Amino acid sequence: MPQFTLPPDTRAAGTGNPPADMNGVTDAHVSQGAVFNLMNAAYGTVDNTGVVDCTTAFAACMAAAIAANGEMVIPPGKYNLNTGGRGRSCHVSW
Repeated sequence: MPQFTLPPDTRAAGTGNPPADMNGVTDAHVSQGAVFNLMNAAYGTVDNTGVVDCTTAFAACMAAAIAANGEMVIPPGKYNLNTGGRGRSCHVSW
């Protein structure tokens, strides 16, 4: 059985290594069959703090999931999406 290093939930905001943490989380999701995870670097740059435009990665992940009749995994966060110049952002939480 594969082993993964997942980030602890006790870390203070702004500490640790967020890219490495998300790689570990993505690896764990993929191993469980969630192959269309938005945080997968194969889809492009994703920033769940709302600073960087994630439109291209969002579209690529969604297209891959639709083509395979699969599900798209969107981790909690704030995503900046280009909505035709309206500058909207999308908040995902659960």
